[in-house]
Amino acid sequence: MDENTYNKYFRYLKKQLAENEMNDVNNVKESELSNNNDKVGTKDNISKFCIIEDKLYAKPARSHIIPREVIKIDRAYDLVKWTHEMREEKHLGYRKTVDLIAEKYYVLKLTNITQEVILDCKLCRSLALHESKTFLNRKIPTPKPIHTKVAKYSPGQISKSAKEMEAKRELIKKLSKSADCSPEDIFKQPDFITNKSDGDTPSLSPPTAVATNEVKANDLLVNSPSSSQNQLKSPILKPWEEVKLDLIELELEANQMNHLLILEDSFTQFIEIYSLESTEPDIILKTLDKFFSRWKQPNLIISNQSPLLSHIAIQDNLEKLNIKFKLMDLNLNLKELILFGIKLTCKDINKWRDYLLQVKMHINRLPSPTTNTDTSEDSSKVPAAKPSSPYDKLEIWYNN
Repeated sequence: MDENTYNKYFRYLKKQLAENEMNDVNNVKESELSNNNDKVGTKDNISKFCIIEDKLYAKPARSHIIPREVIKIDRAYDLVKWTHEMREEKHLGYRKTVDLIAEKYYVLKLTNITQEVILDCKLCRSLALHESKTFLNRKIPTPKPIHTKVAKYSPGQISKSAKEMEAKRELIKKLSKSADCSPEDIFKQPDFITNKSDGDTPSLSPPTAVATNEVKANDLLVNSPSSSQNQLKSPILKPWEEVKLDLIELELEANQMNHLLILEDSFTQFIEIYSLESTEPDIILKTLDKFFSRWKQPNLIISNQSPLLSHIAIQDNLEKLNIKFKLMDLNLNLKELILFGIKLTCKDINKWRDYLLQVKMHINRLPSPTTNTDTSEDSSKVPAAKPSSPYDKLEIWYNN
């Protein structure tokens, strides 16, 4: 939005608030628009905007629950460029850049500005030279395998280790031939390491101590109640390997998205939320495909024991993608939840649901997410906290 339109909307809405003593302008008649000195036309859709703490915001729409701050055209290019170059090695793509900005800010002609920024990016052009697609929809190059460095030994060390291995094998063969001792009982004897064999075979040295940072075998063993055999745990070593899935229903008005699909990464505990039009399996699968293309396809999905999520069509499609599906009771970490750029702190899901209703009903009473209340001198000395999500990075950029 250009500066003239921004100022025109702001002056008109400010005048309406002063006359009617209202916090929001819901409906604007065409006669009132024609009598205004600013001459706001009917095509400008001024009823879609409101004023919150002397700033122009776009009202919540069908796809956005919270009001979004309007960005002027002179700052829109810098915002899109900073978001696109958030990662130095690999810049964000076209779709990720648009989605990330549109969740929190209202930028007029955001898609055109994003295309212009990516077309001017030198790094994206260099990555797309040998790709079949255009660099606006470039494919992510597959990472090269990491080759471990092989330790180099001198010929004397190799021959010494070979002799030790041969001596161990001969000693095991001699002990296994005796009738009183079996191969399984050899390793149970405490004096096995200190025994000296006949001939030229050297004595075996005691084993070195296990490092403290290594995982012990006993720590990975879990006694299952169904079987007597021990099973190994599957530790999560990378993000997006295991994802928790849950569905929440909200008590909103009619003809609105009153279902939220929550996806939580078990490794980083990062939560992402998608609004659903309905709970049909096709819509849930399309939302999951959008999530997989945005981040990564997981190996395991743990879902809540709900008949909507445990549908046969959902399980069959996940099996085709080689994704394991498991049903169990979930306790998602919703104490600190980042929802569309606003950080909510709630103890349970009921209070969180009530807060969503409060956001829907009292839009103008919502505090601005970009206000800085601390203006003391001591606050400048305290180092800034690390951003926990891309939305926090956008907020830090806008405050600076």
